[in-house]
Amino acid sequence: QQQQQQQLMQQAQDFDPHTSSQCYWPPSENTTQLLNAYLSGLSSLDSKCLTQPGIITEGPYSDPISELLKRYGMDVDSLRRSMMTSDSVVPDSKGFQELVAGGHYRAALDLTGKFLAANGQGLEGRMERALHTHKTLQVWFCRFALLCKLKMFSDAHTELEAFRDFDQPDLYFEYHQDIYPGRKGCLVPFALRLLVAELPMHLGKHQETLDQLYRLLHVCQKVVDNLNGDLAEDGCDWTATSDDEREDLIALWNERKTQVSFSLGNCFVTMKEYRLALSIFEGLANESGGSEARGVVNKVSLYSGLGRLHLQSGNIEGAKLAFEKVEETVANEKMEEATGATVKMNRAFVCVSLGQYDKAANYFRSLTKMDPTNATAVNNLAVCLLYQGRLKDALTVLEEMIWKNPDNVQESVLFNLCTAYELESSKTTQKKKTMLELAAKYCTDTVSGDCFKLGQ
Repeated sequence: QQQQQQQLMQQAQDFDPHTSSQCYWPPSENTTQLLNAYLSGLSSLDSKCLTQPGIITEGPYSDPISELLKRYGMDVDSLRRSMMTSDSVVPDSKGFQELVAGGHYRAALDLTGKFLAANGQGLEGRMERALHTHKTLQVWFCRFALLCKLKMFSDAHTELEAFRDFDQPDLYFEYHQDIYPGRKGCLVPFALRLLVAELPMHLGKHQETLDQLYRLLHVCQKVVDNLNGDLAEDGCDWTATSDDEREDLIALWNERKTQVSFSLGNCFVTMKEYRLALSIFEGLANESGGSEARGVVNKVSLYSGLGRLHLQSGNIEGAKLAFEKVEETVANEKMEEATGATVKMNRAFVCVSLGQYDKAANYFRSLTKMDPTNATAVNNLAVCLLYQGRLKDALTVLEEMIWKNPDNVQESVLFNLCTAYELESSKTTQKKKTMLELAAKYCTDTVSGDCFKLGQ
């Protein structure tokens, strides 16, 4: 999911309003009528038909680690906690990318708020009619992605309410002919539609997410059918100049179908509807192909995910079959070097499911030697050692990863280490504080204070 979110953010940043293939989205019949009446000059649009978005909270946003340090009377300055703020960068897309690349997500969130406020969509924006451009919609997407990344789902949901279903006339180029003369299509990036569809499941509203995702899938399939039928995206006669453009469009909309299908599968997994999730991912795995390196890696990833999903649902034999397909693909395409870690990880998970913790530990240990920063391998190695009653060895594994790679401290490892400290002794506060001090020196504001398990 994290990889998909990063991919979507890149797509939103690459959104080009001059590329019609990125902009098409079918308006509802009501919106079409409103736009036609507006363009013909027969009527003006009532403000109730337009969007009035605005942020609900202004930055700067508090840093969880700094807040914990203050709560326990620890000196933030002496720990040399160096944090970038929205004022540390140039207030443009490059400054935003610099903050995100450095892991300063709260500062990046603050920067999106400043940009939107400067464009009339700040705290007071919800009371005024917004002037949208493709840039403001890109910023809104980045803001929502950051809110979700920081698990601020309620804030994201509240801010999204102003956009309703993204079908208002002022979200289409036709409404902004003074800015985009002659342009047609929608200002809303597809990546934003997909992110918004996924949001309800993070608030426990899985059926709402499914409904929205299936609506997206229906539109994507309809567009693909139109294009395959020698028609334009909207079903009208094809007027483009080359077959290459049609093929590019078909590839684009098929990729969108794949993205929506992944989101559907992930939603079913969170609902523990493993049979439905498996049917979706199996379909995606069967559709994936190509001898190019990227195609092979995608296929390996899909079958590996299928196997692990089988294990999660208790179907060990199904997992073995999926993992066998992974190893067959790797051998046939001679991709052992690029995908060797995936194969070992799959074998390790099968051993865990069979209770063969010593054998699984050997696989995970081998993976940590290949990549000492592999948090999945380190965490699972520690778990295997715990199952063998080797608590001290598990603590050593987790501590070594943190102390040897302090500039690459990962939240999941911190959480598991602090949990292991609780298993070791009831007097663990000082050890947890030591981890907090380390995180203060090396971690950005993406780390949650909950991982230290210090209580309130």
